[in-house]
Amino acid sequence: MKTFLITGVSSGLGRAFAAGALEAGHTVVGTVRKEGDARAFEGLAPGRALARVLDVTDTDAVFRTVDEAEATASPIDVRAAHALLTVIDAPDPPAHLVLGSDALRLVADGRAAVDREIERWADLSRSTDFPDGGAQIRP
Repeated sequence: MKTFLITGVSSGLGRAFAAGALEAGHTVVGTVRKEGDARAFEGLAPGRALARVLDVTDTDAVFRTVDEAEATASPIDVRAAHALLTVIDAPDPPAHLVLGSDALRLVADGRAAVDREIERWADLSRSTDFPDGGAQIRP
């Protein structure tokens, strides 16, 4: 089984991702903002739902929390939080962020299939061009 680090496990997508990982038997180190939320999260799967109170806008605290979680729980196998923080600080963030090698491979395979389909139908697509480059339909 793997150990996940998931931010925002008190509600929303973070809670849903954490619940799915816990139901599959994984361990989740989940961050919350309040002590009460930490206790509620840990009650979902005692010993495998490990809450950490954290303000994710405090980058230093995030790295301290990851280090502490790995020292006390186990090495983190799934690190979406670090990737997201990197994107937040990027001067030119991606429009689409794919996390994980398996997901990258699936996206690359899907894109390759679309590229092959476009190439296979390129002549038909080009046959719909206007002779003047579409000037007659431009305002």
